Amino acid sequence: MEHCSAVAPGAPAHERLSLAATIDPYTPLAELRERERVIWSEVERGWLVLRVDDVVDAFADPRLPADRVRPLIAALDPDRRQTVGPVLQLMADWMVVRDPPVHTRPRRRATAAFRPQRIMAMERHISGLVDDLLDELGPPS
Repeated sequence: MEHCSAVAPGAPAHERLSLAATIDPYTPLAELRERERVIWSEVERGWLVLRVDDVVDAFADPRLPADRVRPLIAALDPDRRQTVGPVLQLMADWMVVRDPPVHTRPRRRATAAFRPQRIMAMERHISGLVDDLLDELGPPS
């Protein structure tokens, strides 16, 4: 297993957010995925799981906590914590990054709200909103 020092061979990890990586993230990630399934990233100070099947398995594994934001905040150096800490602190309370029993009650409510029947019942309303917003944008230039 290699340490993540690249999006493309030889490129620094922070370049994952570069313009080139933003325009085409697929090629360097595909190259990385061919070599590794899981890599350590010094930039994120965590493991990056690169393949879909492994991500699905990781989310289903009870040994891996959902609370990924709080440890990240704790690992940040003081300057970085001052810059990104407030946003991460907000994210730390999101249901998807909380473990049971904290996330159980809100998850039940969210699950009920997003049942297929509920979504289908809102289809006409949502389509109308989208049409109105697209009309406001005007024709493509």
